[in-house]
Amino acid sequence: MQEPIRISYYIDESGNTGDLARYDGLLGFGDQPYFSLAAVGIPDIALVEEVLPALRRKHRVRIQELKSSALSDKPGFILDVVRLICDHDLPYFIEIVDKKFFLCMGILTFQLLRPFEGSPEGPRTAYVRNELAEFLYRNAPAEVFDAFVAACNTPEDSTLRAEFQTLLNFSRSTQDETGRAQAIQKSATLVLDEYETESRENNDAWRSFLPPPDNSKRGRPIWLLPNLTSLMNIYARINRYEGGMLSDVAMIHDEQIHFDEILQSNKTAAESLESPAVNVYTPHSDFKFLESAPLSFARSGDSLGLQLADLLAGFCMRYTRSLIKSPEGLPPAAHECFRQLIRASRPDSGVGINQVMIAEHAKMLTLASFARGREGTS
Repeated sequence: MQEPIRISYYIDESGNTGDLARYDGLLGFGDQPYFSLAAVGIPDIALVEEVLPALRRKHRVRIQELKSSALSDKPGFILDVVRLICDHDLPYFIEIVDKKFFLCMGILTFQLLRPFEGSPEGPRTAYVRNELAEFLYRNAPAEVFDAFVAACNTPEDSTLRAEFQTLLNFSRSTQDETGRAQAIQKSATLVLDEYETESRENNDAWRSFLPPPDNSKRGRPIWLLPNLTSLMNIYARINRYEGGMLSDVAMIHDEQIHFDEILQSNKTAAESLESPAVNVYTPHSDFKFLESAPLSFARSGDSLGLQLADLLAGFCMRYTRSLIKSPEGLPPAAHECFRQLIRASRPDSGVGINQVMIAEHAKMLTLASFARGREGTS
């Protein structure tokens, strides 16, 4: 018998959620270089229903459905929504993803520094991957990413070899006193040797050196979905926050016409990791699932909880994009909003913001919000 739901986590995203293997080749990602996924836990939706009308009147918000894209000119309203969440200690989980960095991590995770069975992941491995991913992010030419994407879109021996050769050419020609280029060259050489050995015994050996694809409803392989990775990490963060007790927890995601089945199947796969879960390392999350929280999908127009998640995700995506591109145009209320989200974070419990980007940009976001946040926010 299903236990009564104690708390519902409402989840929504912002930023184009499509397969990054279909990107435009210019690393611009259609002027949406960042993706954000947000979840907010609400034990009793009556609280939101009671408080929101007053905030609407205060900020003269007349649109029926609260959408961050339609409220970007009302940072004060978004700030009051964040204050509502923080003041009532509603748990929130946000992933902000730099799509170019996501591609870098894909190259490191599935090729240059692949996890090996029986070799536990941990802080040291994560540190090395991040350092080399940052080096690729800052130094690799577009050809490196084009070759990786081409290997995903046309997975076969020739495209994978071409990609490895592109990585080798880049690492050999790059002047670097830190040793990172040499590390990439060494890793690429070793991985190519591994592939040579495996391909002599298996014609489909290339499958082991690319991200595992999912199939769309039309049967097309999908290789790199940031919303999939982000959702799995948020689920693991909720698992940590709830101490593994998920039987009376519900997850409600904004309607996903194209990806709902993929998200469901990967959630089930994450829950079934069991002993291999010790090999999954991400800070402030727990991939060892003792219980399962049901995942359902709903229209945001029918759910105030989903609208709050949309406001969080949309704000974080736009704040990140604007601050890194042109920080001077942001109003103090926007800085204060991000500052409050950082201040209310509790990393040990999983609550707060996880920034999947180079360290310099993550630091820039935090410092800017604290330096400029409290000016004119009343």
